[in-house]
Amino acid sequence: MSTPGAPVIWSFGSGRGRDVSVKADKASIGVSVEGTDQEVTLRSTSELVAWLQSHRPGSLGDPSGGIMDTLRSGKLFKWG
Repeated sequence: MSTPGAPVIWSFGSGRGRDVSVKADKASIGVSVEGTDQEVTLRSTSELVAWLQSHRPGSLGDPSGGIMDTLRSGKLFKWG
């Protein structure tokens, strides 16, 4: 598992908070699944991508619903 106390370098949430967080150190990549206390240790980014595609298929897509989408759509300064 990654070093305890290492900062989260990536996370995925479904709108209710963080579902999956990823930490890394020199030797491994650690994935934590919130709510289940599941911890997975992976050796490479290829393994991480495969795990995410299998367990959290939506996690690798572009984020949506944030302020950047609002700015791109031009709706931030439109009323009504």
